[in-house]
Amino acid sequence: VNVWDIRTGARLWSFASQEVIQSLAFSPDGRLLATGGSFQNSLVRLWSAGSGALLRTLEGHTGGVTSLTFSPNRQYLVSASYDGVLRLWGFAPDGSGIGIGLAASYLGQCFILRAVRLHG
Repeated sequence: VNVWDIRTGARLWSFASQEVIQSLAFSPDGRLLATGGSFQNSLVRLWSAGSGALLRTLEGHTGGVTSLTFSPNRQYLVSASYDGVLRLWGFAPDGSGIGIGLAASYLGQCFILRAVRLHG
């Protein structure tokens, strides 16, 4: 995975993965990158988009992670998987991504996420 600055064309950071990355999403403020693994590794990983440092690994899916999206306020990350489960991960109040935990889970047929809008 390579992360580029689109204004300058400079590569900011990169990493090689031993597993297939099936999905990825940037947080609305550009500070976090979430990646989702395939069937061999169905983990969701959170990275610092600025440094490339791995911040957190989220476990729970049993199938490849097909889609990821952040809520507009970056308080939640939603992941969808071939296991048919939609997971809503909640962030720590500071938005760092370090204190993230599973907030809700839904079993159904959702494989592609376009947007998340939460009320409340």
